[in-house]
Amino acid sequence: MNEIREVAKAYYHGRGEQEKELARQFFKSLDADNNNVVCLQEYKKYVKSSLSSDDEVFKLLDKNGDKTLDFNEVLALYYMDKVSIPRCKVCDKLLLASYFSCLRCLGKPSYNVCCDCYGGGRYEHHHASSEFRDTRALLTMLDRIMDPKACEEDPNNCEKNDADQENGAKRSTSRSKSERILETLEALNAGFLLGGTVVTAVGAVAVAPACIIM
Repeated sequence: MNEIREVAKAYYHGRGEQEKELARQFFKSLDADNNNVVCLQEYKKYVKSSLSSDDEVFKLLDKNGDKTLDFNEVLALYYMDKVSIPRCKVCDKLLLASYFSCLRCLGKPSYNVCCDCYGGGRYEHHHASSEFRDTRALLTMLDRIMDPKACEEDPNNCEKNDADQENGAKRSTSRSKSERILETLEALNAGFLLGGTVVTAVGAVAVAPACIIM
């Protein structure tokens, strides 16, 4: 939860006044009696999301243990509601830190498990464990897909897809960032593999460098 708090605080202080006002209005919507704190009863009454409406989340948010939430503690809740923090498919724990996702199931819906359940093999899934990557590895993969030059310049971490090259496929250099994002998401849904296995997404990316994460 500490990482969530730091991220929420950084967003708040790094954004413009209009977005800060939205966060303040969110806090006021929970603080029914206007005493500048949110008690458990107010929290349960005003928070509607299934993610945040139970006592477990309230206790996690209550950093100082005074059984109320001040503005900074509610900031973390505001962030959690915005990004929709998932739960582990096995133990149902909120995934507040790094976790593992099945690449082939992203958005279908996603299949996410906590580090303990993944590392301990305490899950049953129709895709192999080699299809899973942690959140940081996923971000690294997205970064490399968005910037193909990173793979070209680092032969120790990336390999060209010879099969696509033989078929005469060429990487487009004129695509906009938004187009690359859409292609990346399509590629993920089509089933990217990392860890040295070279697989390109059918119909999504002309040439997809297989960036080795693990």
